[in-house]
Amino acid sequence: MFPLSEKPDLVLFDCDGVMVDSEPISNPIFTKMLQQAGVPISLTGMQARYVGMAMPDIRQAVEGEFGVVLDEGWHNRYRQACDEAFEKFLKPVRGSRVAVEAVAEAGINYCVASSGPPKKMAVTLGITELMPLFEGRLFSGWDVPQSKPDPAIFLMAAENFGAAPANCVVIEDSVVGVTAGIAAGMKVLGYAPNSNSTQLAELGAHIFTHMEDVPLLLGLS
Repeated sequence: MFPLSEKPDLVLFDCDGVMVDSEPISNPIFTKMLQQAGVPISLTGMQARYVGMAMPDIRQAVEGEFGVVLDEGWHNRYRQACDEAFEKFLKPVRGSRVAVEAVAEAGINYCVASSGPPKKMAVTLGITELMPLFEGRLFSGWDVPQSKPDPAIFLMAAENFGAAPANCVVIEDSVVGVTAGIAAGMKVLGYAPNSNSTQLAELGAHIFTHMEDVPLLLGLS
């Protein structure tokens, strides 16, 4: 399947973990705050369960599994703690700008399709100076009835650009994201620089470890 022999009609980038290196910052904060709310969970356990999911879905899952209540105040405190840490430490994923610019220069439509809310994307892409690449190209899981692993966000983006799902490529780093891309009938590149490559491959993603390789995988170089 990869490298592609024909250019895709649309490339859909995830945000956290693909465009911005936010997860090493936000995941420990999230885990600590869950623990403070009475949830007996480790960082590894949190990542296995919830990475890539939209916050409303995470809240429902946590409350159902552990019998705690994460009120709106909890969520607001979490977002504030993350935003403060992002301002100090957040960087773009290495090679992410190169990948997006190569897609743009090839005349291919592209976008970000994230489970996160629009405000969060604005913050993280703004801090990393990637936002100018994505003005008018942001799609949020908060704008569809069900977020990832449901394929709705990817199908909404494809419809917006008039692209057939079979001619779209999703770039994801999480189980829920890869699951959504496969369910949408799209080709999926699984970015796995760390340790989840086997799981993503089993779901149907083509695994790669360097964002600089995206242009080659898309048949652009």
